[in-house]
Order: sequence, then C-alpha cells, then structure tokens
Amino acid sequence: MAACDYYSSYGCYEPVFALSEKLCTKPEEYLEYAEILEKSRSSSNEKRAAYLYLQYGKGDKYAAWLEKNLWKSGKRHGELIAYYEEHGQMDDARRVADKCLKNCRDELTDAFIFLLRDAKKNNEEKKYQKLYASAKRRKETDFGRIIRDLSKT
Repeated sequence: MAACDYYSSYGCYEPVFALSEKLCTKPEEYLEYAEILEKSRSSSNEKRAAYLYLQYGKGDKYAAWLEKNLWKSGKRHGELIAYYEEHGQMDDARRVADKCLKNCRDELTDAFIFLLRDAKKNNEEKKYQKLYASAKRRKETDFGRIIRDLSKT
C-alpha cells in the first residue's frame, strides 16, 4: 500500500502533507519533495508537484504537466498560455490558445486576449477582426475584460 493511501485511509493525509511542506526549508528540498509527489501517481499530488516546480525554478516540468492535463479546461489553457507568453515561447502560446478555442467551452477569455494582442502586434487585421467578432458572439467570454485588456496595449 502506498504511503499516501495509508494516510488517506486514516483521515490524516492533509496534516501529513502540511507537515511535509513545513519540513522543507531549501529550494532543493522542495524540488525533491515535488519529485516524491509526482511519483505518487495521485492527480492531486502531481498538481501540487507541478506548482512546486513552477515556484522553485523548474517551470519546464510545470508546463509539461499542464500540457498533459489540459483536458477541456479553459482555465488551464489560460495558465499555460500565460506561462509560455511570460517565457517568450510565442509559438507554443499561440498553439495552446488556438487549441483552447477549438476544444474548450468555458473560460475562453484569456485565449482570445492573447490571440487578439498577437494579431494586433503582427498587423494581421483580418485575423484580428475575425477573432474580435468571434469573442463578441461567444457566451464563454468576458467581453468587458477583453476590451479592458486590449485598451491597455
């Protein structure tokens, strides 16, 4: 029986998790802890590991976890778009944003904002107009936020 199953069955998994995090003091220890969490094969532990990797300088592992677990979640697509944009990986961000518009039914706002800014930056007027019209029609977008973000740039 895995340790996480053992602690879960006794109802003390969360306190053990909290204690484990408190025992880590150095970035290397947190990264080692993230590796242990990742190997546990629990989706919640893998998620915690991914965020620890991001926090302690291993963003590539965070991005790999997000890529593997995008599902149809617009929120996760948005996180990955932001990560790629922040790290200058514009082609990857564009690919994920396009994938979000095709596959997701919720939280499309971040994908539209990125693609509209990108089209504007690259002087792609037709693409910009098409995306703008699509964003306006979709119920799953916060069009007011799109307008606010576009007016900042």
